[in-house]
Amino acid sequence: LSNVQHRVNLKGITKINKLKYNPKTNTVSNYDTENIMSHFVGVDFNSLYPSAFSSNSHPFIKYTDGKMYMPGRLVETIKCTNNVFKTKALNIIKRKDTLFIALIKGHIPDKHINSYINFLPIFRNVDITTNRETIGDFMYDYMTKNNLPTDMTQRKLTQLADTNNSYMSFSSYYLWYLMDRFHFVIDDIESLLIFDKNECFNKFANDFMNTRQKAELVGNKGKGLFCKISLNGAYGYDAMNTANYTQSRIQTKSRASCSALSHKYRSMKQLGDDCFRVLMQSDSYKCETCLQEAFFTLDNAKYWYLVFIYDFMYKCMDTDRFHFIEGDTDSAYWAIAGDPTLDNEQAFQAIITDKEFYDKNI
Repeated sequence: LSNVQHRVNLKGITKINKLKYNPKTNTVSNYDTENIMSHFVGVDFNSLYPSAFSSNSHPFIKYTDGKMYMPGRLVETIKCTNNVFKTKALNIIKRKDTLFIALIKGHIPDKHINSYINFLPIFRNVDITTNRETIGDFMYDYMTKNNLPTDMTQRKLTQLADTNNSYMSFSSYYLWYLMDRFHFVIDDIESLLIFDKNECFNKFANDFMNTRQKAELVGNKGKGLFCKISLNGAYGYDAMNTANYTQSRIQTKSRASCSALSHKYRSMKQLGDDCFRVLMQSDSYKCETCLQEAFFTLDNAKYWYLVFIYDFMYKCMDTDRFHFIEGDTDSAYWAIAGDPTLDNEQAFQAIITDKEFYDKNI
């Protein structure tokens, strides 16, 4: 979740800051609880991506027999050009037994937003105008003070309550969870790709994870690192290597103007008076790994991230005594209103509300 647009000013903070949405004025405001912040806790997932593509059974997975399957071959493509195809696609989604990638528009109704506003569940790259009105006073002043570009459009990975009035792609588990847990409503659907399912990564993920753990236990850092790198990239190197899809060129102003007229043109950035960096999209490229495996892994990881927070943390901890500060791909940092008599290694122990559930699942 790099560059998540959800930051808290840590300087001088003493209370747990929460957010509240007012649907009448369409505004979000801060309010302070009575809980005094005592410390921060960082939670890091151990191999989140391998967990997402391993297809191991887990009681927190409520779909497809308690495991996240991976997609195989493409079985069917449904282009929702009329209501008949839309109804067929929506029925497949609602059955919750078929792997798919759905291109949809949707939203969480306003009446439910305050249940999720402190950790919005839709993680997507969107174009954001970095002006004061959009990103707020704190972030705008921070960027200005540190000579970061403002008042321009940038692409950021952002937490959302809707699809930003555009079509966005979701895999099965992520979309099912948004619908069941967050009351997500599908407003429109453009297409549905249907895949058969398998457990093709299961043996590889478990064998390499076991080898990595054994290597680290005996202090073999090299072997442990090799296993980690192999695991984290195994779901599809082609999806991560964005150089396959775009070509970067340095051009003069006149050449850049010509490039902007091409159907391959993507974006442009001025580097000097007569120097521009131009991104062009290739007409074709070769992939040696299945792109659907990477798409499902990345979406499954988002689903697993949300399950940890909403089906574990929210079920056994006092939600008024912790607040999300920031996150990365597989980590989250929390402000905690814990026991002020204990040191900062107390983690979550002072805010646990269901000790039996916590001990069973931690």
